[in-house]
Amino acid sequence: MSSNNGILKVTGITKLLVSIFLLTITAVWIFPMASALFNSMKFFGLKNYAYVLSSKMNGIYFIQALLNSFIIAGIAVFLTTSVSALAGFCFSKIDFPFRNVLYITTLSLLSIPGVTILIPLFFTLKKIGLNNTFFAVALPQVALTLPFGVLLMRNAFDAIHNDYMAAASIDGANIFQVFWKIYLPLNAPAAINLAILQFVWSFQDFLLPSFMLSKRRLMTATQMISSFNRTQTISPKDIGGYNAGIVLLAIPVIIIFIIFSGYIKRGLTSGGLKG
Repeated sequence: MSSNNGILKVTGITKLLVSIFLLTITAVWIFPMASALFNSMKFFGLKNYAYVLSSKMNGIYFIQALLNSFIIAGIAVFLTTSVSALAGFCFSKIDFPFRNVLYITTLSLLSIPGVTILIPLFFTLKKIGLNNTFFAVALPQVALTLPFGVLLMRNAFDAIHNDYMAAASIDGANIFQVFWKIYLPLNAPAAINLAILQFVWSFQDFLLPSFMLSKRRLMTATQMISSFNRTQTISPKDIGGYNAGIVLLAIPVIIIFIIFSGYIKRGLTSGGLKG
């Protein structure tokens, strides 16, 4: 690997090593899902999927648990994306007192493990009457993701030249109109990328729903699959059903990644390209 006039040249050996590394990482990530798919078809084939979809666990069907997961993820995605976009725009384009201090403080929250605040968070939500509600799960998910969301969106807004704001101000646009009609559409890839990442985490989260939800009718899909694995006897049918549930839980995420793959690529690179 060498550099000539600012242009990075990659040798054949470097390309080979990078390819081997990426293939190894891909194989490591794919193996659990491939194993679940294989085990879901090993006994009784597609009947395992029908078994999961028709099973009633702790008084709730899998479809209802899946809907609960979608509701929680939807709330988290909306709040995370909207608040992160507004905060990122303010930190990037608006000069206000203690801006850098507040930004650094926000980023410092990334160093706090979420598991360390579960107990005080539980009692706080219980005190304000939000325990055993979808918001008891969605709001902590939003709070834990916001520092990363603000970082991502500020970097994306930094990549857009300030001349757009000056031109819009001359035309009489207020600050919110500048954000909503100019900067946010230009940063749609970054916002969609953040929304997808938040959806994946919220939809497949097991810890927070297990900690915050005790009512069976609020059970999420991840909880139901785990409960299914704990309460059923170990048999080929139950093994196949458990793995079929894992595959069903992954399907919405895979579909979203396929549909929005272009936005994901542009969103991840938008903060590194300066306008």
